[in-house]
Amino acid sequence: MKNQILNLLKEHNHLFSFEEIKENLSNNYSDIDIGNALTELENEHYIMHNKNNEFQRLIFFNLVYGKLTIKPAGYGFIDSINANEYDTYDEFDHLFVSNESLNSALTNDLVIAEIKRLANNRFEAKIVRIVERANKFFVGTVIYYKKNYYLKLSNNLGLINIVIKELSNAKLHDLVEVEPIKYFDNNTVFSRVTKIIGNSTELYMDQIGVCIANKIDIEFDNDVKKEVKETIPPELNINDYPRYKDYTNELIVTIDGDDAKDFDDAISVKILPNGNYELGVFIADVSNYVKNDSLIDYEAWK
Repeated sequence: MKNQILNLLKEHNHLFSFEEIKENLSNNYSDIDIGNALTELENEHYIMHNKNNEFQRLIFFNLVYGKLTIKPAGYGFIDSINANEYDTYDEFDHLFVSNESLNSALTNDLVIAEIKRLANNRFEAKIVRIVERANKFFVGTVIYYKKNYYLKLSNNLGLINIVIKELSNAKLHDLVEVEPIKYFDNNTVFSRVTKIIGNSTELYMDQIGVCIANKIDIEFDNDVKKEVKETIPPELNINDYPRYKDYTNELIVTIDGDDAKDFDDAISVKILPNGNYELGVFIADVSNYVKNDSLIDYEAWK
C-alpha cells in the first residue's frame, strides 16, 4: 500500500486529503490501514502533511531528507536518502550547505533541509530539522579557555563548541569521551565526561583518539590474538626458510621513525671489493604469515 500511495503522490503533483488518497487506492483498504501506512511514510520521511492534514512528498514542500557530511572548511553536503526512489531530482542528491545554514547539525546527522534555488539554476540547502543525532558521544582533549573547560575534537564533525560541565576527575590535556547533555542553537553543546582514555601528551594517544572518535577498533579480539600466537612464531629459525638468504650478520637499518609501530622495510649499504656500492633493500614477507581468508587477513581488511 505504501508504494501505491507514493506513486499516487508522484503522479499527481498536488496536495491530497486522506479521503482523496483513500478514493484513489486500487484496493478497499480500511481507514486504519491507510492511516498506519501514512504514519509509516511520514516516520520514514517520504511524505509529510500540512496544517490542513493534506499530504505530499517532501520534495513538494521543497524539503529533502538525508545524511549530512561536513568538510574541514566548515561547509557541508546532504546526501538524499529517499528522493531517488520515487523522483528523478538528481540535482538534489548531493546538496551544498553553507556553514551558516547548518543549524547546529554535525557530520552523519540525519536531517531535513529546505532546498533553495540560486542563480544559474543551482541549489543549496538550509537545515530546518535534525531528525537524529549520529554522535552519541564525542572524543577529544580537555582544554581550558576563559573560565570554561572545552573539548578539542579528535575528528572533524563541524563547527561546534563542546563545553564540559562535568569533568568527572578528568584533567587538563586528558583524552576523554564525553556524552552530550544539551544542544543549543548557537552551535554549543553542554557535556559530561564519561571516560578518561589517557593523557594526550602520551605517545600514540592522538592516533588512539582519532580511531575511537571514528569508531575504529583499537584492540584485536581474542580469536585474532589466538591465531597470531598459533601461526606466527616469536623467533625465526633460518632453517625453516630454505629459499631465503641469511643477512642477519649484515649491518641493516630500518627507514622507519622511532615512533613506528611496525618495521616492514630496511636497507643496507656496503662497498664491494671492486669499489662499487651494493644497496640492499629488504621488505617484510607479510604473506608468509598472513594467509588468505585467515582471521588476521579479515582484520587487516577492516
